[in-house]
Amino acid sequence: MRQVTAAGQEADRRSWVYICDECIDLCNEIIDEELTAPPTFDMTPAEPKEIYGVLNELRRGAGQAKRTLSVAVYNHTSACR
Repeated sequence: MRQVTAAGQEADRRSWVYICDECIDLCNEIIDEELTAPPTFDMTPAEPKEIYGVLNELRRGAGQAKRTLSVAVYNHTSACR
């Protein structure tokens, strides 16, 4: 058993909890798996029309700026693939 704070650092007698070594090892394994696993999100870029729709929900007016931004975001995400 180790005495650690909520941030995982060694405790300083003011605020502490006990975490067993088994739980610490298990948490470290989970973190290692997440860091080494390939990302699972979809990287297909949204069409400019979809991006424009989202921007339209968030902001009224500025139609030309939203169209320009939609195309720029689409081009950028397409280039990043």
